[in-house]
Amino acid sequence: MLIAEYYESVRLVWDQCSKIAGSCQESGSCFYMHKFEHDIYYRTLMNQLDTKGGSTSIALPVVDNCAIQFEFRVQDLRKCLPEIQGDFDAVFHDPFSPQKMPELWTVDLFRHYQTLLRHRQGLVLTYSTAAAVQGGLQEAGFQVLKTRGLGQKAGATLALCANLDAQPFLVHAISPEPWEQLYLQSRAGIPYRDKGLSHSRDQILATRLQEQQQSSRPSGASALKLKPGYGHSDR
Repeated sequence: MLIAEYYESVRLVWDQCSKIAGSCQESGSCFYMHKFEHDIYYRTLMNQLDTKGGSTSIALPVVDNCAIQFEFRVQDLRKCLPEIQGDFDAVFHDPFSPQKMPELWTVDLFRHYQTLLRHRQGLVLTYSTAAAVQGGLQEAGFQVLKTRGLGQKAGATLALCANLDAQPFLVHAISPEPWEQLYLQSRAGIPYRDKGLSHSRDQILATRLQEQQQSSRPSGASALKLKPGYGHSDR
């Protein structure tokens, strides 16, 4: 699994935050990680990682003499991603929000994920359900599903490689509704672009805005009008 996170100042975050790498348990051939939240769980890792850069590997014990081997790279994802080799089953994509950091939510970055996942027919999981993100995943060749909400938490995005059978995932995820599909085909679904994986935040935002202004796609508002309950409020 490739876990893609970004910290504006890694050293500062590691000094000021505490993190406990989530306890894990083995279930069949899969490992499930609990409480791998990015705001509170760094205590177990902070003394073992070199936050000055480069990469390091650590093994975290799980159960019955089993351990998960983690390789950490403390660097710009856009710089190291093209260098990563191998076949992956899953990518957990968890940077800051698309509006704050569009450079880590581009269709060009998602295409690299597609390359890493294609052989093993893998998937991408991310908390963001933004139209630009889902539209970018679709353009990169993924099937887009939504995970079901849990408690007060809204659902997330599950993106599957194109030829992967979605049926087994529909226990925990749902296909976008017709109005949501139309929304992704509207100007709202135009993705962020960064062909060389080197443009600044302002350049990426400006490029998307220009593409939206010049696009012949319908507006997002036209799709939203088809959303059940649109325009109705409780009285």
